[in-house]
Amino acid sequence: MSGKNWIELPRIEGEASRQAHADLPTGTFEREIGRDGFFGPASHVYHRHPPTGWTSFEGPLRPRAFDAKAAAGGSPSPFGATTLLSNAGVKLRIWNC
Repeated sequence: MSGKNWIELPRIEGEASRQAHADLPTGTFEREIGRDGFFGPASHVYHRHPPTGWTSFEGPLRPRAFDAKAAAGGSPSPFGATTLLSNAGVKLRIWNC
């Protein structure tokens, strides 16, 4: 489906905000679900409990938080930039221009 041929069916059930990310109903947590990243239509789902409120997580696929801003400093060249993530197929470096 082409990016400009979306079918829009606005539908609101229950208590919801009139604008995304603003004036959330009291006691709710928002989650945005879309097919094209930051582009195109998206659904905003409200939860009574945080959808990512894990109490514990084990194993190699556990979620991680990286301080990319702190990692970006230090190298005058992109070739000497800090490696933020890597595996056998890709190496992701971060560099502050």
